[in-house]
Amino acid sequence: MKCSIKMLFVFSICLTAFILSGCSVGITEKSQIKIIAGNQDIQVISYENISGQTMKDLEEVHKKVINDIGWEELTYVSLNETIFIETSYSDMNEIEVYDYILARTGEFKYAEDVAKVSTIPVNNGESLITLQRNNAINFSSDSEDYSQGNTLRCFIVQTNKENSTPLFAFIVRTDAR
Repeated sequence: MKCSIKMLFVFSICLTAFILSGCSVGITEKSQIKIIAGNQDIQVISYENISGQTMKDLEEVHKKVINDIGWEELTYVSLNETIFIETSYSDMNEIEVYDYILARTGEFKYAEDVAKVSTIPVNNGESLITLQRNNAINFSSDSEDYSQGNTLRCFIVQTNKENSTPLFAFIVRTDAR
């Protein structure tokens, strides 16, 4: 009887160890990203599961996000407000942030070369961006774009390494001026 109890005990420990190790096999750690402006969370757009990395591919992701929640429901961030980014990418010293103006449908309003590019330092996985005016909005002939909260801006974040692919993005509503 004592032998059976010992064997059962050893078996249960082995089973527990097997289950716990089996749960972690094949799982890759997905990057954890948190973006906040003031006390508002900003939705993170992941590019991890898209097949292509062309501007059209990225645009399709943005269009889906805006279609799902509606552009009016995007987080509003006023100019000169600070955006806090926290990631699990602790091995980076800096990131490149591409600032695009979007149409309310999620399409890029202007060509890729109009993007405002900034290099932002990363300290222990944390970065700060002060939302400055993007002068590309001056190209807009739509007077609605100049109303408060009607400018949509998409920030695409990637490493500053050559041939880097986008890591993630976020879209906010803000002001033209």
